[in-house]
Amino acid sequence: MGFNPRPNWPEPPIGWEPPRGWQPPPSWGPMPRGWNLWVDDLPQDSRQPQVVDRGTWSPGHIESDGAFPHQPLQMAVVNKPTNGMAIAALICAVLFAPVGVILGMMSLGQIKRTGEGGEGLAKAAVIVGGVIIAIPVVVLVLVLTGLVVWDNQTSEKTNIQTPQSTISSSVIVPAP
Repeated sequence: MGFNPRPNWPEPPIGWEPPRGWQPPPSWGPMPRGWNLWVDDLPQDSRQPQVVDRGTWSPGHIESDGAFPHQPLQMAVVNKPTNGMAIAALICAVLFAPVGVILGMMSLGQIKRTGEGGEGLAKAAVIVGGVIIAIPVVVLVLVLTGLVVWDNQTSEKTNIQTPQSTISSSVIVPAP
């Protein structure tokens, strides 16, 4: 029995034979349907792809339409569903910020647990809601600070001490 690696896999070191039951790592891509890792009589040049009829697989061969000896591996695009709470959080963050922030944080937890999409929406809800909450707080602090400063300035003006006049009153007493 010989080891029959799939085309486009990393080249094994010369003379390396994997142990019985060895399986390739998932990062190497899926095995083509009908591909055997172990074959009885392995031809010497089995690692060189050979063109065969379209739609057939056999050890040492790969599918081709004749234009190229082999097709490159293609990555599958997986669209993850978007977390519904993240969408609601962003809408609520604009309409009623505290609810949007709370929903955004809850949806981040759900996304981490379930692997759904929508992490950017949830983060945007937390940020937008936080900014909408922070703006009135900052304005209130500035207004109160301004009022305190203004009050101190006006009270200093009204409490200005005027110098006491030193007018002496003289009383004329008639002579007896």
